[in-house]
Amino acid sequence: MRTVLAGPARLGGVRLVAVDGPSGAGKTTVAARLGRELAAAGA
Repeated sequence: MRTVLAGPARLGGVRLVAVDGPSGAGKTTVAARLGRELAAAGA
């Protein structure tokens, strides 16, 4: 999350994060956690 917040928002106020990986790798879990942490950080 620090990497996401440290970089400049290049789409206006939007930060686009792509989560890629094979089936069953935990992409949904990572995306949900990242969303919660970004919301808590006010991003």
